[in-house]
Formats: sequence, structure tokens, C-alpha cells
Amino acid sequence: MQEATAAIQAEMDLASCLDAEDGMVEAFGAWLATGRRTVAEAMAEMARAQASAAQARARMTIARTAAEAVETLLEQKAQAAATEQLSQEQQILDEAGLRRSCVNTQDASTL
Repeated sequence: MQEATAAIQAEMDLASCLDAEDGMVEAFGAWLATGRRTVAEAMAEMARAQASAAQARARMTIARTAAEAVETLLEQKAQAAATEQLSQEQQILDEAGLRRSCVNTQDASTL
């Protein structure tokens, strides 16, 4: 877009020169529509590229958020599994202590 705008400016400078011939001015007038169309096309392409970049950023944000949610869920599941494992181990220890207490009670009653 900057190139097209610069080209229009350069042609305008040539055509507006006091030494410019009528043919040069007429050629500029004929070329100006093409130059403006080129600038408009460049601006439209830039707008499409900006929209595409914005969509890509939005998709990236959505993917990042989903990945973070999965990480959090995996951490929660791992923590729940660890808590369950500890609970089972504690239950085994409690049952072993209860059995030992029952055995000691029986031993004491036989004395």
C-alpha cells in the first residue's frame, strides 16, 4: 500500500511540475484511476490480513484456555487419586491397629 501511495505521489509531482507537458498531465489523469484502484486493493488486502490475524489470535486464545482447563482437570484427578490412595492406606493401618488391639485384649483376658 505504501508503494502504491508513493507511486501516486511521484506521478503527481511529475505532472504538477511547471515544466510538465500537457501529455504528461493527461497521462497522469488517466493513470490516477489505476493508482487509486491499486491503493484501494492494497488497503482491502491489508484489512483481510488484519481480520485473519485477529481470528488466528482468537483461535489461539481458545486453544490456550482449553489446554489450561485440561491441565487443571488432570491435576485435580491426580490429586483425587493421591487422596484416595492415602485414605486406603490409612484404612489399612486403622484396621491393622484394630486387629492388634483385639488380639491384645484377648491376650489380656486369658491371663
